[in-house]
Amino acid sequence: MSKEKKLQGTRKGQLGEVIAAMLLICKGYRIIHRRLRSPLGEVDLLARHGKTLVVVEVKWRGEIETALYAVSKKQQLRLQRVGEALFQQQAYEREIDTLRFDVICVAPFKIKHIKNAF
Repeated sequence: MSKEKKLQGTRKGQLGEVIAAMLLICKGYRIIHRRLRSPLGEVDLLARHGKTLVVVEVKWRGEIETALYAVSKKQQLRLQRVGEALFQQQAYEREIDTLRFDVICVAPFKIKHIKNAF
């Protein structure tokens, strides 16, 4: 993959994260972190909705249907490990009692929020 195509993909990914964050804010979520990096992996968005900590994976593709299937089992397991570690850190400090994993799929002129995706 050329550097130019990779850069375009990165920009689309960042734009997708901004769109997803705006959607969540409009739905009453509070964004805690964006592009959170930890030794266990990266989380696109970490949000709070009530007493629920929400780990959000954002996928930008040309079509929503393609984005729906873009989170691999390996990626799900990595996100679960990261999410559980973050939950342990945040639960007491922020009075959080539930952990959830969502996926937000972004395509040109379309967006889909899947709660409890895995």
